[in-house]
Amino acid sequence: MKTRLIAISVTLAVLATAAAVRAQTAIPVSVEAAVRDGSNANVDIIESAVGYCMVKYNTGGAAAKSYFKFDFTGQNPNTNSALTFTCTTGSSSQRQQLQVWGFNQAYPAFNSSVLVWNAAQANDLASNYMLTNGTYTATLLTSLASISSAGAIQTIVIPAPWGSNLLGNQLVLVLTATNAYTANANGFRVKTNTSMLSFQTLVGAPPSVGPISNMTVMATLASVTNSFTVGDPEDGPNGLTPTAVSSNEGVVASGNVFFAGSGANRSVYVVAGTNGTADITVSVQDTAGNIGQRTFKVTVLPLDYPPTISNPGPTNTMANTPVTLGFTVGDVETPASSLTVSGVVASYSVNILSNLTFGGSGSNRTVTVEPMPGAEGVGVVTLSVTDSNNNTASTSFPVMVLPASNVVFVEHFDYAVNVKLFDYSAGFWIRRNSSAQNVNLMTAPSALAGYIRPKTSSDDGAARLAGAPYRPGTGALLYTRFTATWFDLGAGDVLVTNSNGGFVHLANNSSATSAQFSKVATTTNNVPEGFFRLALYDLDSQYQANGAVDIPEPAPASGPYTVIVRYDVDTGKSMMWVNATSEADPAASSQDQATPENINYVGLRQDLGSGYIYVDDLKVVLAVKPNITRISAPAGGTVDIYFTTGPGDAPASFGVVRATSAAGIYDDVDATITSAGGNAFKATVAAPGTQQYYRIKRLPMAF
Repeated sequence: MKTRLIAISVTLAVLATAAAVRAQTAIPVSVEAAVRDGSNANVDIIESAVGYCMVKYNTGGAAAKSYFKFDFTGQNPNTNSALTFTCTTGSSSQRQQLQVWGFNQAYPAFNSSVLVWNAAQANDLASNYMLTNGTYTATLLTSLASISSAGAIQTIVIPAPWGSNLLGNQLVLVLTATNAYTANANGFRVKTNTSMLSFQTLVGAPPSVGPISNMTVMATLASVTNSFTVGDPEDGPNGLTPTAVSSNEGVVASGNVFFAGSGANRSVYVVAGTNGTADITVSVQDTAGNIGQRTFKVTVLPLDYPPTISNPGPTNTMANTPVTLGFTVGDVETPASSLTVSGVVASYSVNILSNLTFGGSGSNRTVTVEPMPGAEGVGVVTLSVTDSNNNTASTSFPVMVLPASNVVFVEHFDYAVNVKLFDYSAGFWIRRNSSAQNVNLMTAPSALAGYIRPKTSSDDGAARLAGAPYRPGTGALLYTRFTATWFDLGAGDVLVTNSNGGFVHLANNSSATSAQFSKVATTTNNVPEGFFRLALYDLDSQYQANGAVDIPEPAPASGPYTVIVRYDVDTGKSMMWVNATSEADPAASSQDQATPENINYVGLRQDLGSGYIYVDDLKVVLAVKPNITRISAPAGGTVDIYFTTGPGDAPASFGVVRATSAAGIYDDVDATITSAGGNAFKATVAAPGTQQYYRIKRLPMAF
């Protein structure tokens, strides 16, 4: 036989600042000096002439631990058997439960001057005084029963296997108290009774088990067969017989782990039970009783495991222009090439989207979405994948069809009526806060289709602009246009009561804390009797004196009103028009009192105090301020001014002004403007014969 049970003397050291020697064993024993509150842990702790180790935790804030270091150099311990030693409580100990921990990293030095574990205090989970400090960690090895009286004997058993806690030839253990049992400072005192440890030693080396790959298998079926190796330095591999123990007998029974092969080369497979996971520990034992082990994981899936399909995500395309998106499919039991994909356009989107065409192969598939001729708005597509067992998985995504290249958002709310906006838009509209009210869609009394703002709830939503972000310094102008109608639906209904009932805005991001810009709101501040105020609010939630329009209260309906808001991304200034025909009409204005930010989203908010309001035909148009790139004066008495703008612009969108000085008064001048392709233009004006300053201006936009 190669093992024997012995009681062997092992060098025992305990971390200390002052040694209190126990004469009966001649083993240095003392207490860790560092405590959580910076006090000295060995003050009034060590009983003279006894030499107790201290495990202290009390509500006064002091905490300490006892550190034991055993040196197994030359002992050749068998870590697959338990290790035991005993302790005795001190005369003034409080009764607490103890825990024994093992360090996972080498202890830097066994003296207090270089101690790096001072921040690791008693294992009080509630206060996070864990045995950790930065990258240093420890593992709980055993929890001890509470010791009831002074002088009680406590046997400490470190269960097998404990080899992973050996740092070289050393084992460093820490005793900790688990809670504050009393408010006094006596704590828990413990001393080792003997320098004798009980453990088995090895004569020779244990056998080895090579790595075994994890397995995935269907419920009730057999897994694949994985190969592994076994060996023993003294006996060789032929006499080794592998056995298995499962951590979850319902998932994989220990008796349903099967081995094959001989010599060093072996294989293993399992027959699965129910779905779940199980850790399978494979063991081999040599003639001396030494044990080698290896663990692998088995994941058992339901027999009819559904296929998977990825979501292409929200997308947009131009009118009359198909868009192709990629997605992936997969299945546990069906090859990807045999999976069937299909798709439909939501019934409420058939006036926006028409045909779906599929492509790709294997796991990587594509879908091409074709808009209806001349259509614009948001449509929803649902994709499905079906496996060989007729299990199906589905996902939905929105497609926004834009009518022109300078339109970056369009939403007609053409969903089913009496539904929730977040639920039916397939992620096109996302919630900005934690409320679960959901923005309601329904048919308004005037037969308008839009979203309603119930008087009993509030919620926020946001949808991303195509081409976002729109950054300050790029000359971007964003025109938000929508129609709004307010209704009085009967006695007791709340109309406009809020002093800042914002309901349409722009935002930097989709979170509820994102700043709102260019916010259109209802208010009752200083409003004449029989009216409410449609106000343009800035970032500070304060509307300017000229930033509001008074609107009659519903009787029973007020509107529809066409609202247009222009937001200058560079400056943060907003202008609002109500029922206007162009930018030349009178407008309310507001200036955000903060540094402009990127604009990514248009937002909606339903609010208790905004009354019953229906919003429809929401659109955001992008215009870009002209940027002069160069000026030349060719022969022939003309001046050519070259400039760039944004998408969708035409020569008729611009004019030229000039002045005799940079700070002078600029007057209109006749100009011939032609397109140079893309977003580039050239304006030609007659040369006046003297030095002039020129500007390109954008002409008022027609609404």
